Amino acid sequence: MIDESIDIVWWETSLTDHQAFTLVELKSYARVSVFVVRDQNAERKSQGWTSSSNASISPVILPAWNISFIWRIIYSNRKKVHVFGGPFEHPKLMFAAFVGIIIGAKVYFLSEPYSTATHGLLKDTNKHLNVFKAKLRPILYSLYGKIFLKYIKGILTVSPLAAKQFIIMGAKRSQIFPFGYFVPAISRPFVPSNSGKTLKAVFVGTLNGTKGIDILSGTINRLNLDGYKIGLDVFGPGDPGILGDNPEGVKYRGVIPFGETQRVISSYDLFILPSRYDGWGVVVNEAILAGLPVLCSDHVGASAIVEHFGCGIVYELSDPAVLKNILISLILDRDQLRIMRKLLPEAQGAINPKIAANYIVEMIKGNNNFHQVNSCPWYDIPDFL
Repeated sequence: MIDESIDIVWWETSLTDHQAFTLVELKSYARVSVFVVRDQNAERKSQGWTSSSNASISPVILPAWNISFIWRIIYSNRKKVHVFGGPFEHPKLMFAAFVGIIIGAKVYFLSEPYSTATHGLLKDTNKHLNVFKAKLRPILYSLYGKIFLKYIKGILTVSPLAAKQFIIMGAKRSQIFPFGYFVPAISRPFVPSNSGKTLKAVFVGTLNGTKGIDILSGTINRLNLDGYKIGLDVFGPGDPGILGDNPEGVKYRGVIPFGETQRVISSYDLFILPSRYDGWGVVVNEAILAGLPVLCSDHVGASAIVEHFGCGIVYELSDPAVLKNILISLILDRDQLRIMRKLLPEAQGAINPKIAANYIVEMIKGNNNFHQVNSCPWYDIPDFL
């Protein structure tokens, strides 16, 4: 039932299923209107990103720079709650948030951590520029913090790293609401775990240095040359050349149609995400929902889910030998995977857009029984909170 007392204006640069499914569920709890800067990010759209839920959300696309239009939206909705997803991604969102603060609206942010990687998030071009951006981001975000954080109600921090960065930027602990990205489970046929001699692993993601696929491909190649039986199927947009020169056991399988990841990967034994940086990594959600234990680096935001529920293994990216040793252990002892599979249902039940939507509602209500530090359904709260 919709709570008529909760009226939310939601702002995004563009809308994908990372946010859209949660917004669909949120509309069953509260009145929600959505504004976006653009329909889709052209680069992400070329890689297959979309939003299958836009029709039910009906987002309004902001016109070309029109300060008075944005001002009117904020002013006419000044008594409502305003949530800005990725508030520092576009000048229009920053301006709208600033206006909201000036007129005294209740403003919340939803934000991933800023990237600490020196690789491009989508492409590996302009390497010198990427290094410069990596050094510049902490400075810019510190400045943003001084401008905004004293005046907003709270921040939905996507991953523990985001929470840490916002605390460093000047946010109060009481402003931090640990969050993530959420997609629903899809119906799929039951796939029994592989009993063959070869461990079947899968990677899904953009083929670039940020995702660490070069590290993973090289590791799989060495394991096979050493006599271990492991296969890796790689799915995703980008240049397959990053995999190396015909690595043993590694096969590039193309791009999975958007929304089909859970079905495609459900027949594998293990999902691997070796990212050098991943603000969240919603494909980890997809793997868990598809019934796969997850092996990922500690630089993946969603690794917090894996650690909390024990449905996989998180390794330190800083030690290059760790990934190889873990894979050898899993190849030689499949019981580890069976144990992790038994822990998947609890995680599957928690990473649900409906739970995320209810969490947002409780945050906005500010119920006495709700305290963000003790109420994160998805992962352990870092000690610094």
